[in-house]
Amino acid sequence: MMHILIGRDGTINRRKPQGFIASWDEFEFLPGAREALRMLAAIGCAVIAVSNQAAVGKGLMTATALEDLTRRFRSEVEGAGWRIDAVYYCTHRREDGCPCRKPNPGLLWEAQRDYKLVLEDTFLIGDSEIDACAARAARCRFVRLATAEIGAAERGRQHALAEVPDLLSAVRYILQHSMAPAAATWSDGAAWA
Repeated sequence: MMHILIGRDGTINRRKPQGFIASWDEFEFLPGAREALRMLAAIGCAVIAVSNQAAVGKGLMTATALEDLTRRFRSEVEGAGWRIDAVYYCTHRREDGCPCRKPNPGLLWEAQRDYKLVLEDTFLIGDSEIDACAARAARCRFVRLATAEIGAAERGRQHALAEVPDLLSAVRYILQHSMAPAAATWSDGAAWA
């Protein structure tokens, strides 16, 4: 079974400018996200969300509120016949130095342990530099979303296998390239070209 790791905010749902998604009322699926999740479900692919949610660590929302938002998000997806197999969050602030907080690879390693992932064969889809750095640290295959919400300066430092406009395009890219061996791998001092 293929496993896909996906960032949440900015990849599945719209980011909140200058803030955090703190309730279900603020959660809005990005265009193409529903179709992408439906496509992955149709081929039996496991989808694992990996996301920093520092609003909890900053006291801007409770862990219970995050659990409720996650339950509703997963129920919406599953009610439509798709699925999110697991959700991994780091709720710490940047200054806490948590090894799970992206750009650190802790969330990816946790998913690896639980799902027996071969990270070198696993794709991570994300929209930010922290996603790219986490993928590099875990040696995942990274596909970047070039969204309007993340500017070129934010996207430019770590390379990706592909840069696409949305989650649906990322899934199409992965399905086209998932059977081939990795064209390039991470190496010390060099990112994927």
